Amino acid sequence: MRVLCTILNPAGGRAGWGSPVEGRRAASVRHVKRIVFAMTGAEGLPGGIARSNRNVLAALATLARAHDIPWSVQALLERPEHRPASLPEDVPYHSHDGDRAGFSAALLAAWRPSALMVFDFVGIAAPVMPLALPGLARTVLFAHGRSYWRDVRKRDEWAIRSATLNLANSEWTLKKMRENLPPFRGEVCLLGLAPDFPLLAEPPRRTGEPVVLQSVDGVARALGDRALLLVARMSAEEHEKGHYELLEVLPRVVAERPRTQMVFVGDGERLPELRDLARARGLGECVFFTGRVDDETLNRLYRECYAFVMPSTQEGFGLVYLEAMNQAKACLGCWDQGTEDVIVDGETGILIRDPRNPEELRAAIVRLLDDPARCARMGLRGFERVHAQFTSEIGQRRIVERIEPLLDGHAGLP
Repeated sequence: MRVLCTILNPAGGRAGWGSPVEGRRAASVRHVKRIVFAMTGAEGLPGGIARSNRNVLAALATLARAHDIPWSVQALLERPEHRPASLPEDVPYHSHDGDRAGFSAALLAAWRPSALMVFDFVGIAAPVMPLALPGLARTVLFAHGRSYWRDVRKRDEWAIRSATLNLANSEWTLKKMRENLPPFRGEVCLLGLAPDFPLLAEPPRRTGEPVVLQSVDGVARALGDRALLLVARMSAEEHEKGHYELLEVLPRVVAERPRTQMVFVGDGERLPELRDLARARGLGECVFFTGRVDDETLNRLYRECYAFVMPSTQEGFGLVYLEAMNQAKACLGCWDQGTEDVIVDGETGILIRDPRNPEELRAAIVRLLDDPARCARMGLRGFERVHAQFTSEIGQRRIVERIEPLLDGHAGLP
C-alpha cells in the first residue's frame, strides 16, 4: 500500500528534473529492498540539520513500514547513547563518533544494488560516489542551504549531479543550485518543525511578568514592551546572522525610539567581541547577551519579546523563524535567502533586501516598533502559517511524497 500523502502546502511542490539521460537511468533501476540513512547526527548535535533529521528518521520509518523494507542508520558524529528514542528497536543504529574511515567502510558494506542511500549532507556522500556516478547506487541528498551552491568542491558537485534526487530545503536553495551547478535532479522539500518541538495549541499572550537580565553594562534590568529578540550562535561559521548589522543601527533606533531593547540569545567565540562592540556604541543599558539558555527561559523570552529580528544572509530556510512564529511573533528576515518560503512579507513579518544597508534595516525595525497592532496581527498570521504548513507531520509528509516514488524503481517522472 502506498503512503503518498496530500501535502497541505501546494506551494512547496515539485521543481522539475535534470537531464533526460539521468531521468532514464534513475527510472530503469530495480525495486528498492533496503534503505540506509547516512547522517551527521540527530540527537547528539545542535543545529537545524540535526532537528531536520528527526523528521527524516520518522518519514523513513513510515516508508519502510508501509513497504516492508528493512532500513538502518549510520551516524557519523554521534555515539551509541545518542540513538534516537523514537527509532524503532529493530532498526540498526551505527554510531561512529567522528571516525570517517569507519563511517565510509560501513557505508560501502551496507551498499547493495537494491539499496537507497539517503544522506543529510553532501560532504558525507563521497564513499558511494564511485558507485553513484555510473548508476550503481541510488542516492538522495538533502540540500540545506548555500553550501550546495557556493564554493562547492568538485567532489561534492559530482555527488549532487549523480544523485538520484536532491531535496532542497527551499525554492531559493534549488534556484541557486541550478544557477551554479551542472544539470541535476532536484526538488524542493520545505522543512517542518522537529517531532519533539513543543508546538503550541493557541497563540500565547505576553504575561507582563518582569524578565530581568543583565545588560551589557553589568546592571540587572527588566525587559520592557519593546524588546527585540535574536536567537543564533555567534561563531565564525555563523557570523552573518545579523548581529553586527543590528549593533550598527541600534544606536539610532534607540535614540529615536528610547524604549527599544535588544536581546541576543546564543553562545559562540564571537560573543565577547559583540559584547564589546555594543558597549563601544553606547548600548550598554539596552542590549543583553544571555549566552545559551534552557528551554523554559527561551520560551519565556519568545513569549515576552516584541518581535523576532534576525536579518540573516546565511539561512537557506530558517527553522528559527518558525520557532518564533509558533510564539505568535512577527519576524524580520531577508529576501533571497530561502527565508521568503517561511516569512510572508507584509503578512507574517518584514523582509529586507540588504541588512548591510543601515537605512533599510533601521526603517524596517522602526516600522515594527511604531505599529504594535500590526505587529501583533503579523504574529497571529505567522502562528496560523506554522500550523498550516510547517508542523512536523507536514514536513514528514513532504519527505514521504518525494522519496516514495523511488522505492518501486520509478523516479517520479511525469
